[in-house]
Amino acid sequence: AMAMNDTLMIGSALNNIGNIYYKLGGMSLAIKNYVQSQYFIKAANDNQTLTEGLLGLAKAYKQQHKLDSALYFAKRSYNISDSNRLLANAMASSRLLADLYKEEKKFDSAFAYQSIMITLRDSLQGIERIKQLESITIQEQLRQQHIAAQVEIEKEEYRQRLQLLGIGIAI
Repeated sequence: AMAMNDTLMIGSALNNIGNIYYKLGGMSLAIKNYVQSQYFIKAANDNQTLTEGLLGLAKAYKQQHKLDSALYFAKRSYNISDSNRLLANAMASSRLLADLYKEEKKFDSAFAYQSIMITLRDSLQGIERIKQLESITIQEQLRQQHIAAQVEIEKEEYRQRLQLLGIGIAI
């Protein structure tokens, strides 16, 4: 990615390295990679990866008990996700924000983000149901087309047999 100067790939790679360090418990290295990835991801204008990285930063800061930083990056992640209709990222960010506000005993804010998270989860589940119904509808249409094609083939075969029978009778 660096040889090709592909900013999106560089940013994504740094973001993924941040995810790896986060999962391994290396919060300082995770934060370093998440921060480095931001420049490249912003240059590539990839809001999906940007919000994932911001959420990773928020989680890493939460692990380090730096709640102010965790709140800051979780809010940034949520706001960008929400404004770009990235529902899954907005849901993950709102879930983290609810947890962070619960830790700070700001229950009104925790409840607000919990409500947002539930609404987003319901929206995502509704979208998934719609996709499933569309898939079923398409499968049924293909099945009906296949049946119609089979009927046409059988009609043609029947017509050919009648012709051969007529020729056989004529002979």
